[in-house]
Amino acid sequence: MTTKQRKTFLNVLFVLLNVIVIVIIANNAFRADTAIDLKRMVTLWLTHWEYALIAIMLPIIALIVEGIKYYQLIDLTTGKKRFILALKTASIGKYYDNVTPLGSGGQAAQVYYLFKNRVSTGKASGITVSAFSMMQVAFSLMAWIVFIFFDDYVTLPGIKIAAYIGSVFAVFIPILVILFSLSSKGTSKIIFSVLKILRFLRLIKNPINTMKRIITFLKRFKHNLRLIFQQKNVMIRMFVLSFLYHLAIFSIPYFVVKASGVDVQYIEIIVLSVFVYNAIAFIPTPGNSGGAEISFTIIFSMLTGGLLFWTMLFWRFVSYYFFIIVGLFVMMYDTLIKKQQTISIQD
Repeated sequence: MTTKQRKTFLNVLFVLLNVIVIVIIANNAFRADTAIDLKRMVTLWLTHWEYALIAIMLPIIALIVEGIKYYQLIDLTTGKKRFILALKTASIGKYYDNVTPLGSGGQAAQVYYLFKNRVSTGKASGITVSAFSMMQVAFSLMAWIVFIFFDDYVTLPGIKIAAYIGSVFAVFIPILVILFSLSSKGTSKIIFSVLKILRFLRLIKNPINTMKRIITFLKRFKHNLRLIFQQKNVMIRMFVLSFLYHLAIFSIPYFVVKASGVDVQYIEIIVLSVFVYNAIAFIPTPGNSGGAEISFTIIFSMLTGGLLFWTMLFWRFVSYYFFIIVGLFVMMYDTLIKKQQTISIQD
């Protein structure tokens, strides 16, 4: 199976998984006597249109906040103010985070995207790693504040344990990346050992030359990473922006639930949202598919029947599929519109 065929197979599998989960939840929801059809649900959302509008606006706000973070990092490392590039970089990252297992593709895609837009790989790597690390630190800090002070809002032991594990998993990866990149001696030994194995497998010819190129890249990467981390004001702004991003995402379920006509407290939904997002953090499917929908239906027990199903679907579309749609739009713009503009200039 070729790489392209494997990618197509995984994409189809991913779509089928989403469909199966949604069908199962819909089947369980519409068995209830209180099931609500789509027409009645839309009428309900229109009645509470102000909450529905805020729910739709929150992911847009979150993306702009993330774009501002990349704008500051690009400005710091390159000396150039490129907000559109920063916003598109944030969009590309969110798209690949949501279509790759464990959100593992976002940073690599962002490095490549920045490189295509005349940002060196060393600077691009420093930008994406520092942005991702601060995002995860803010995520874990918010989680443990909730776990310590608002733990009694959730009574399901399974959800609690999964959330605790997820919060540790979320901060483990950026810490590992930073330690790996800052330890020159240890990094060099590991890289050279891997290169020797690759040479033994005849995947590379000259490990020494390859090693030199990698070490040169790592030096530039570490220089840019340290440049960012030494700027305390930048770090504080990055943390605040990351905190605001998560607050916006965690607030979406509150406004979705309110748009569905259910009276709830803001702090209660924020706490439940934090538990849901942490509980699904280590589910190895694109966008945590399956686990996200099931966790939402389990933990948001104030919703019943068809109301639960449509609210879950609204939440999932706004907080997940929105970023995929925006990312696809950015990539289509870059491949189609920019190409047409280049042809026009050449003509």
